[in-house]
Amino acid sequence: MNSIRRISFLILLTLALVTAIGVSDLSFFANSEAKSSLAEEAWGQAGSIAYQAAARTMRSKNGEGRPLDNVQKRYLRRYFIDYIDRVTVIYDAQMMDRWILGNVAVHFGKVETIAQTYCDRIYLRDPYQSEDPKQLAVLAHEMVHVRQCAQNGGLDQFGYQYFVEYKRAKQKYENNLMEREAYDLQNRFAKTNQ
Repeated sequence: MNSIRRISFLILLTLALVTAIGVSDLSFFANSEAKSSLAEEAWGQAGSIAYQAAARTMRSKNGEGRPLDNVQKRYLRRYFIDYIDRVTVIYDAQMMDRWILGNVAVHFGKVETIAQTYCDRIYLRDPYQSEDPKQLAVLAHEMVHVRQCAQNGGLDQFGYQYFVEYKRAKQKYENNLMEREAYDLQNRFAKTNQ
């Protein structure tokens, strides 16, 4: 629980900084481009820290997982040839949006997450279903994030870039360029593999 508090504190601290920058009347911040750049930098720095902390928390709260099986690799190979052997998938994962504490479920947000990816570790809320088309489509989406993470240079840089894109998308998950890329491939994958 301390990790979640730390992550929440870092995000709140960053948002306070972003708000202060956004409402500042100082002439230094008069240029909206400079304000935007500073806000994006603040979001990026917070994202770098929060993403790494979340990855550690997810690893500590969940089991070891397993590599993609041969069926999953067959479906995903043409899109992710360089990444399918790097990935570990953790099924029945306890996500960051909800923790089970004893007999009580504690929710951290309105949206229930079905999957989260931290570079080469994909966490799925659902149990293992090798040939399930919906689970394969979700894996395709998450594999885009695996590729993005590798292309950005790892956890810290992926977290930085993801949060910068989130800020640029006016804090709308569905407008984040990194999510749009993942959903585009997920939709193509689902149509191709019906």
